[in-house]
Amino acid sequence: MDRCTETLNSAGVATLTTSTIPGGRSSITASYTGDSQYGVASSTAATVTVSQIKPAITLVSSVASVTYGAQVELTATLTGSGAAPTGSVAFYSGSVAVGQSSLNNGTATLTLASLPAGKLSVTAHYGGDSNYTAVVSAAASVTVNKGAQTITFAPLPSAVSFGAGPLALSATASSGLAVTFSITGPARVSGTTLTTTGVGTVVITASQGGSADYLTATSVSQTIAVNKAAQAITFKPLATTQTYGVKPLALSATASSGLAVTFGVTGPATVSGTTLTITGAGTVVVTANQNGNADYAAATPVSQTITVNKATQAITFKPLATTQTYGVKPFALSANASSGLPVTFGATGPATVSGTTLTVTGAGTVVVTANQNGNANYAAAAPATQTIEVNKAAQSIAFAPLVKTQLFQTKQLTLNATASSGLAVTFTAKGPAKVSGNTLAFTGSGTIVVTASQGGNANYAAAMPVSQSILVVSASHAGIFPQR
Repeated sequence: MDRCTETLNSAGVATLTTSTIPGGRSSITASYTGDSQYGVASSTAATVTVSQIKPAITLVSSVASVTYGAQVELTATLTGSGAAPTGSVAFYSGSVAVGQSSLNNGTATLTLASLPAGKLSVTAHYGGDSNYTAVVSAAASVTVNKGAQTITFAPLPSAVSFGAGPLALSATASSGLAVTFSITGPARVSGTTLTTTGVGTVVITASQGGSADYLTATSVSQTIAVNKAAQAITFKPLATTQTYGVKPLALSATASSGLAVTFGVTGPATVSGTTLTITGAGTVVVTANQNGNADYAAATPVSQTITVNKATQAITFKPLATTQTYGVKPFALSANASSGLPVTFGATGPATVSGTTLTVTGAGTVVVTANQNGNANYAAAAPATQTIEVNKAAQSIAFAPLVKTQLFQTKQLTLNATASSGLAVTFTAKGPAKVSGNTLAFTGSGTIVVTASQGGNANYAAAMPVSQSILVVSASHAGIFPQR
């Protein structure tokens, strides 16, 4: 109380009745302002001791039950017999201070949104002022239920291929609590990183198990189909042409998956592992395959084509004598081809060939040719030829002896001669005679020289003529030249 004014009664007395003197010792003076008869005057101080009183206090909660995070308004009301209590009120949950609020006309209000979940006993603590002592309210019961929470799970792709890079998982809980991830299917998770480990269906579940203040969140799941990964084959280039007889070739191919590549072949070749063996001339198609497995789809086959040309070959023809004489015995021909294929023989000129036997059939120039015409794998060899000059054969005449002396009266003789060649022998005569065929007819007396000749032919040289002499005499001289 600072200053109060009261009016003097007729007896000159002013009386003040008040309840606003603060607690404690107060020094009170009375001051008179004077009137027309009296001047200003002040009394001596009177000491008054006012004792503090205990105020009444009530605590009210705006709600009896609330969900964690919702607001709760706590109102403490203090009343006393005098002026309204002043100061502030502290609010406690059990022994833990949860807030403080200043009194306003005896009322202190505190709004809270952070009370822990559970059944709470809340009290208001007034510390007192000069008029009122400290006081604690009766407990007010507030039940704070655990808050609900939801999970927001960032969308994942609905399908990925095996071997794709790790996926980042992102999920938040409305509570702000940490979200954990679990999986079923061919994958593993580490923290917020998902790595697929195979083909199949992967279910990723985001969970938040709650806390002292929050209920367990409803889990959120997403499904990813992990498809087989594609793969490609790298096939080391092969020469596009080869020649039959080439050594086996090494094949080399890899798959991007790292799986083993196998090889197949069509055409005149075989494959064993990574070795290609050419078995003939023609078109060879080599195909590299990778058929996939549980995690990889089959790769697109990669093929390469090789044109295998016929191999060349050469003939080795055993030398023949460059000259022969007609009538020589048949002789053997010998030749071989580098391919190992059989060689055949042919001849032009006066000769015949049967298999590997050459038979000379006349004099002249004989050309013998060795041939190998090739096959599916070998080109024809260049023919090999040899030339034989076949000379005419010599021949001789056998002329049957004639009687050296003949009588004219005999008239004629039969001549007999043969050539070793078998060719016909002709006869000529000088002297008194004439020849017709092999008949010698006398035309007079005298000396006759008969010659047997064989002039040869294409295969035989002319024989050396053979001559015989005959003395033809008349009968009157018969005794002089006896027949012999």
